[in-house]
Amino acid sequence: MIHIYDPPHLLKGIKNNLLTKNLIWETEDGKLTDKVVLRVSKEKSPVDSKVVGTAKVLKFLDNLFDSCNGHTLFPKSGKDLKCSISSTSKHNKFWIEARHNLSNM
Repeated sequence: MIHIYDPPHLLKGIKNNLLTKNLIWETEDGKLTDKVVLRVSKEKSPVDSKVVGTAKVLKFLDNLFDSCNGHTLFPKSGKDLKCSISSTSKHNKFWIEARHNLSNM
């Protein structure tokens, strides 16, 4: 069996679920909820663990999108997963971790 993912629809599904459900992801720093992920704060305050947790979730989702949407032979600077899959690419390792992360959401 081969899984073929459609990145835009994956992200749309995540967005739609966040509109009606809580996102709880176990991290080293504690729990993260959708209120933290979706909140846009206009307040100026020091960076706290919730902001750092939100950044980690958004970086994970960005990497997940990139890993399914690569179209170049070699990765661009800072985007190791936005390239074609090869025996030397980081896709397989990331997908194993991603599967664990997604099952913990």
